Amino acid sequence: MKRTTNTITVFLFRIFFGALIILSCHLSAHSQSACTLTIGSTTACPGDIITIPLDFSGWNQPNVGAISLAFTVDTNILEYIDYVDVNSSFSSGLSVNYFSGDLFDPPSVWYAWSGVTPFPKINRGTLIKFRFRYKAIGTTTLDFYPGWNEIADSTTVNFYSLTLNSGTISPGTAPTAVSAAASPTLICVGNNLDLSGAATNGTIWSGMSWSWSGPNTYTSTIQSPVISSVTTAMAGVYTLSAINGCGTTAATSSAVIINTTSPVSVTAGVSSTSLCAGNSLTLTGTATNATSWSWAGPDGFNSTIQSPVISSVTT
Repeated sequence: MKRTTNTITVFLFRIFFGALIILSCHLSAHSQSACTLTIGSTTACPGDIITIPLDFSGWNQPNVGAISLAFTVDTNILEYIDYVDVNSSFSSGLSVNYFSGDLFDPPSVWYAWSGVTPFPKINRGTLIKFRFRYKAIGTTTLDFYPGWNEIADSTTVNFYSLTLNSGTISPGTAPTAVSAAASPTLICVGNNLDLSGAATNGTIWSGMSWSWSGPNTYTSTIQSPVISSVTTAMAGVYTLSAINGCGTTAATSSAVIINTTSPVSVTAGVSSTSLCAGNSLTLTGTATNATSWSWAGPDGFNSTIQSPVISSVTT
């Protein structure tokens, strides 16, 4: 299938001294420190709304009379939406027009700042941000269109060429580093089972969703759900899927065992029945079918560790 690359042409111009000044491709012999326009790059997944900055640096003249820029967009991959975050140096209102039809093929988006006084010194940094919808997986480059990328000062109306850095939009990835855990993996009937999930998103623009499945037709869309009052039918492996616009990645938990019998063969031991004050005493506990532990002893001692250590014992 033939791919068509449409051009979104962005014109920025300024009215001053009662005349309309529109920059063209005329080059000036005047020297000027390097002025640079850079289109941002990012990764995205189908359906993502992405924001691409146009960064500006290098201009050192006190007033700006006009700016001109244009870049091409592959409309098979990107759909232009609008602009946001206009540089605060441009205090006048911004008008936007979209042109299409026989005289504007491919379609163009037209930006214009208008007023009767020149811009002050431009704040370095982001000039404007453009928003696009990433329509289909593919890599596309936002290239500056030749001949329309210059800047002029308002005093001499000298035109200065710009250093231009294109931007690239690349496909993101499905979530990575997906993990699923169940706690505890040995649990008694009637207790609560905690499921916890984690993942790294493959794109900064896509939201990430979650899908758990497990025994007894269990499902959940919560990242880390709690299953209340487990039954024997809930024993087994739980699977988590992390999902974004680029795909799905799954991970499984350790097998959950539902305990239906009380602990047996319970033993409690000490490291020494005779020791000096200030020494440590180790308690050792064992049992079959135990899921938790609870020690109690003299002087209000208690612990939920299976084999705790009491430091610096006293009389």
